[in-house]
Amino acid sequence: MKIGQRRFASICLLGLMGFVLLAGCASTAPTSPIVNNVSPTVTATQATPTATVNQTSTVLASFVGKWVSHDDQLTIAANGTGVENWNAGPCTGGIAGLCTGIGDLTFTVSAGGSLTGTYQTVSYESSSGPVPSNYQPTPGYPVVGNTISLKHNGADLLAAMVNGNSFNYCDPTALSQGQCGA
Repeated sequence: MKIGQRRFASICLLGLMGFVLLAGCASTAPTSPIVNNVSPTVTATQATPTATVNQTSTVLASFVGKWVSHDDQLTIAANGTGVENWNAGPCTGGIAGLCTGIGDLTFTVSAGGSLTGTYQTVSYESSSGPVPSNYQPTPGYPVVGNTISLKHNGADLLAAMVNGNSFNYCDPTALSQGQCGA
């Protein structure tokens, strides 16, 4: 072999080796084995967090507003927080002062389009000044950590459950139609 032919053969050999190396690097994706002449199927799934957020926002929006029941008012804000105010009866003995219970809530959307609120704080105020130091709320009133469950009971009513007690809240429309008796 002459020098020119050796160079040509060397160049061809180097070119062939480079081609083989490039071909080996071209596909770095793992391959799936074929079993019984059936290729595995890969299905791409895509999470849709936007749809879940929109659904949660829509459900929450249907509860936003002021709701009343006998001696009780619940206000739910669009950000998922709320405040409940309830008549807690006399707090100084007799009729000298009446107490109001105040519960700050955070709400989450539950299965089936209902809401669950968790009491973050609970406090009491007196209509006649400071709450007496010996005041004890009636057992069964909400405490921090209790929950309230709410679900729509028609267009203008909410069915509520707190500490085993169930009742309805009315929106202004139901209240004006005498549906709550509040």
